[in-house]
Amino acid sequence: MDNRVNTASWSEAKGRWRIKVQRDGQVREFTSSTPGRAGQREANAKADKWLAEGTDQRLERKRVSGALKDYLAYLEELTYSKRKASGNLGVKTGDSLAAKYGSYRSDACYLLTWMEPAIGNKMISNLRDGDIQRILDKAAAEGRAQKTVCRIRGAMSAFLKWSRKNGYTKYRMEDVDTPRNARPSKKRILQPSDLQKLFTNNLTLWDAKTAFEPYIYAFRFQVLTGMRPGEVIGLRWSDITDDEIHIKRSINVDGEQTKGKNNNAQRTIYLFPLLKQQLQAQKLYTGKDTGYVFCIKSSNDYSLHLRRFLEFNDMTVLSPYELRHTFVSVIQQLPELTVKSLVGHSKAMDTEIYSHEMQGYGEKTANNLENIFGEILEEKKA
Repeated sequence: MDNRVNTASWSEAKGRWRIKVQRDGQVREFTSSTPGRAGQREANAKADKWLAEGTDQRLERKRVSGALKDYLAYLEELTYSKRKASGNLGVKTGDSLAAKYGSYRSDACYLLTWMEPAIGNKMISNLRDGDIQRILDKAAAEGRAQKTVCRIRGAMSAFLKWSRKNGYTKYRMEDVDTPRNARPSKKRILQPSDLQKLFTNNLTLWDAKTAFEPYIYAFRFQVLTGMRPGEVIGLRWSDITDDEIHIKRSINVDGEQTKGKNNNAQRTIYLFPLLKQQLQAQKLYTGKDTGYVFCIKSSNDYSLHLRRFLEFNDMTVLSPYELRHTFVSVIQQLPELTVKSLVGHSKAMDTEIYSHEMQGYGEKTANNLENIFGEILEEKKA
């Protein structure tokens, strides 16, 4: 409903209360000849009723597809504003979801893939919990992982919240559940035989020819540190001392520099011999201090190289982020607090406690990592 900012006033010439209000560009006057404040309240009530009817009419004529189009335009403008503020306007071009919506591309994809085809023609004012539940049930029935179903739900919830704020609907999700049959997310990791290949092979297939894999040391480095792909891409030589790696930044899929995924992303990792070897090999490969350690062109390029390398060497094919999962699986024998401090987890993590632990037990943790990975890699020689 449009908000009324004025109140009825008494006209001596007309002998009645009068108030003018505007709705969607149309101006109407309402009056009451009842004397006293009762007449003023009567005129105001007539105006409020007309304004409310206008809101109901707008809600009634807006379909989900129309509201969704407006919402996506809002996300696109928001993405442009963020890039303009950070000086990254040229980082992406084209009509892809990543180009248009940046960090909101996943939400846009879920809405366009799941919500619009199912209820796009439905009046947004008529939405009910059952409409949303059927979409989630369908996603689960088609084999989508529980995490994906939750993300679809979150995308629709954000869209509906924006729609309420903009007067498109009064509907609010209240009794919508994540389907019980949604399968748990299955994370892939490199097995011991894969790790042995990773640290002994450095060839890949490029233009139908065997060639040296330029990101090989980055792959190994990520497995040994559990760093996120964006953190590996954003790592600079100036972040590394003789004994420590200071993680200070991350480069996202849009090429934008951030401070990391959460408040605990900026952390310190202690170097151990196997890890130092990869850094030394990388410096010998580049031949100079290149600023960024691994000189990775982009997140997509890193992912493409990894997949091609794994396929060529007959290894488990997975994503760069699953190299991080591999690290966590390998070191699960270490104390939980130590694991969380190494990978920068946000849940149930006290930064001060972990900082103290790393200062006191950094060398011990590094030695443990050397021993754990050493045992796995030595199995091939045995």
